[in-house]
Amino acid sequence: TGPAVILFRGDNSPSCRVIHRLVDEAEQRYGGQITFRQLDWSADNPLIERYQVRFLPTVVLIDHKGKEVGRIMGESPAVQARLKDALARLDPLLTQ
Repeated sequence: TGPAVILFRGDNSPSCRVIHRLVDEAEQRYGGQITFRQLDWSADNPLIERYQVRFLPTVVLIDHKGKEVGRIMGESPAVQARLKDALARLDPLLTQ
C-alpha cells in the first residue's frame, strides 16, 4: 500500500547512480510520510511482475490508496530532470 516510491534498479552506471541519489534525497525529505524502496532487479521478485517493469531503472509512484499514479523510466539527463522534478513534489501522493 502507499504512499510509496519504488525504484527498480539495474546496473550501477554513473547515470543510474544519479537516479539512486535523487531517490535517496527524496527519502531524506519524505521518509517519515512515504515508504521508499530501492530494489535490484531479480527475475523472482513479485513486484517486477506486479508493476510490469520492463526497463531499468524504473521509478513507480504510489498514492496513499495504493494506486500507481506515476512512472519514470530510464536514466538519460532528460529523465533525471523529470525525476528530480517529480520527487521534489511528492506531497500529492499523501492526499490524492
